Amino acid sequence: MDKLLTLNALYFALIATAGIVGHVVKKWSQKQIEVSVYDWFASNPQSTVAMFTGVFGSLALFIANDQANDINNLMQVMAVFGLGYMGNSAVNKQ
Repeated sequence: MDKLLTLNALYFALIATAGIVGHVVKKWSQKQIEVSVYDWFASNPQSTVAMFTGVFGSLALFIANDQANDINNLMQVMAVFGLGYMGNSAVNKQ
């Protein structure tokens, strides 16, 4: 539990959030959605809650098992960004 309450865990949570928002920005830039990022998430709250639960639950497992413990390791940073990006891509289909 102590591993989840570290500054690195916060950094990884922010990186996963950047992956989530990055997916929505990609869809917005390709004109697949015409609303703001907030409206995108607010339009289907059940999928949004499921996505955040899945992404941050998986991130907690990554951190607890020392798979995401070094913010200077680019592979770990990319894996966490991809976790957020793919988590949103898989669940928030609108």
